Amino acid sequence: MEKKSDPENTFIEKFGLYFESYTLYPRIAGRIFGYLLICNPPHKSAKQIAVQLRIAKSSVSSMMRLLMQSRLVEQVSIPGERPRYYRIREGGWGEMFLRRLQGLSAVRELLSEGLELLKGKDPMLRERIEELDGLYEFFENEIPSISRRWEIRKKKVIE
Repeated sequence: MEKKSDPENTFIEKFGLYFESYTLYPRIAGRIFGYLLICNPPHKSAKQIAVQLRIAKSSVSSMMRLLMQSRLVEQVSIPGERPRYYRIREGGWGEMFLRRLQGLSAVRELLSEGLELLKGKDPMLRERIEELDGLYEFFENEIPSISRRWEIRKKKVIE
């Protein structure tokens, strides 16, 4: 199997570091995701991924379960071929991003409970929660507009 060139390996490694630093996913999941973003054809078997990234096939399997549960990657089959193949799920990243934004409502409910707990206590104690709630309220109010604009943009790109 042909190894990726240095710029491609660098991209894959940077994606791994991104996942490790900015998401709850392990670095290896980011490396797999990065590879699936640039590989040709756009689907690869677990064995191909393991060889390309020089990782254990069992690591690929466990990371694929994680990436599929998150709906970032999907499994595909090719008629007449036995291996399972994996590819980036169209729209998966955007859906995950919007789901996380929508989680702001859940945090705001918790913050409301915190404010209730602090009723009648030193107002300075409430400031931390109020600041965080204000931030989350702002973004929660912006989500519908952002979502609409994203859908419009996606439609324009498709057309």
